[in-house]
Amino acid sequence: MKTSNPPPVNVQAHSRFMKLLFFVMVSSVGLYAVVLKFVGQSPTPLPDGVRTGTKVCALASALLVLFVRFVKIAAVLVPDMPIPAAERLAKLRTYFIVCYVFSESVALYGFVLRFLGSNIQEVVPFFVGSLFIYALCYPRLPSDMEEDER
Repeated sequence: MKTSNPPPVNVQAHSRFMKLLFFVMVSSVGLYAVVLKFVGQSPTPLPDGVRTGTKVCALASALLVLFVRFVKIAAVLVPDMPIPAAERLAKLRTYFIVCYVFSESVALYGFVLRFLGSNIQEVVPFFVGSLFIYALCYPRLPSDMEEDER
């Protein structure tokens, strides 16, 4: 009976893909900011409930990102984890993408608020917060796989 060995893991390709995805998504936050420069403020005031609800949703998204980054990703980054390398990289990829999606949503909540009539000073914290949590989620490899990348 023949056993099949899994194909070798290409750590460099995984690292390049994650860094490319990271920079594309961070640059999209910058594009939202550029577009918002050209959006005028609505003459009708935005209800406080909408403003508060959007801030709560953005905060919940940011907290989810922090949980995934510092609990889930940190657990996979531990060297010599007893699961195969391909599975570890797949988990990392999934967790980082979840972080990126929810980091993006923080900026999108600010984008929506601006379209609904908030002034620019009210939406800047959404973009700054989004970029901050993106910075916390820069893609990394487990330390025992980094030498494979070189």
